[in-house]
Amino acid sequence: MGEHHNHIHNHEITESDELVALLNYMVSHNEAHTSELTELAKHLDTEENSQAYALVLQAIEEYKSGNELLQTALDLLK
Repeated sequence: MGEHHNHIHNHEITESDELVALLNYMVSHNEAHTSELTELAKHLDTEENSQAYALVLQAIEEYKSGNELLQTALDLLK
């Protein structure tokens, strides 16, 4: 028979770990939204939808700006 032994692993997840995980998720999630909005904007790029198109482009830029801030916060926590 093979040798059997027990391992007790004490891998505590700290609040800091949880915050890093959440920020990682949010950055990734926002990047996905940015990609989706970019695709949506392509369909709005017509003369009749020019105002909506401009607003979606502005939203995309704000997502990117917000994500840069979240990434900086994440880098500080790592």
